[in-house]
Amino acid sequence: NLNYWQFGDYLGIGAGAHSKITEANGHIFRQHKTRLPVHYLQSLNPTVERVSIAKHELPFEFMLNALRLVDGFTVESYRAHTGLNLTDEPVKQTLDQLFAEQLLQQTGDTISPTSQGLLFLNNLVERFSP
Repeated sequence: NLNYWQFGDYLGIGAGAHSKITEANGHIFRQHKTRLPVHYLQSLNPTVERVSIAKHELPFEFMLNALRLVDGFTVESYRAHTGLNLTDEPVKQTLDQLFAEQLLQQTGDTISPTSQGLLFLNNLVERFSP
């Protein structure tokens, strides 16, 4: 399912399951449930951890998924999923550097890794780390 890779929400059900949820107010949370089935079945609330993704972490979180798509992502999908703009710093500076290094390319409103960028994808994504 492309929803995960496009930074969409997903709900994990069962022991060890992970979820990403965007609330109506725009706050994004990641959560996971206890891994052991016996603990999961015995618990009234099997969620072990619920972590809010801070605004400054959103570019990295988005790119962690979206840049793994060969087709990349659209400018609008970035804004829709993060509430941020690609013209905001420090994302703009990082994008400009990656375009100059020919690791990213833009066609119309779609940004995607180049063939060289795909070879260094982990390093490419890490550049968006807060």
